[in-house]
Amino acid sequence: MADRHYTHEEAEAALPWVRDAIDAMRVATLELLDARTKLSALFEAIRSNGGSTHDEEVHDLRSRVEKSTESLRQPLEEFENREIIIRDLQQGLIDFPALRDGREIYLCWLYGEDRIDFWHELDTGFAGRQPL
Repeated sequence: MADRHYTHEEAEAALPWVRDAIDAMRVATLELLDARTKLSALFEAIRSNGGSTHDEEVHDLRSRVEKSTESLRQPLEEFENREIIIRDLQQGLIDFPALRDGREIYLCWLYGEDRIDFWHELDTGFAGRQPL
């Protein structure tokens, strides 16, 4: 059972922050993947050409990886602190622990929806979404 349960109003009040955090995390994820891909390719090039170094380029790419990782870590910690659950970052699928008729449920929101209009049981997930 969650320590925190959101009312519908509290969950909706959190949506502006959630949207902004998802946007920032998506950008950071793309940046991280790009930097790691380039870093891997650079290491492969270094190995294949006799080990010549590209210290500055390696340093820059590692800095991008660290910055992107930190850009992901901060909002993830805040989601955890707020007890808001990210089910799928790329889809923007978010659950808010809540109570309905005395039992624990999730208020379910999908990025792009204007409001939180759905809920589901703990064990049914997105497929079990029902209108509020």
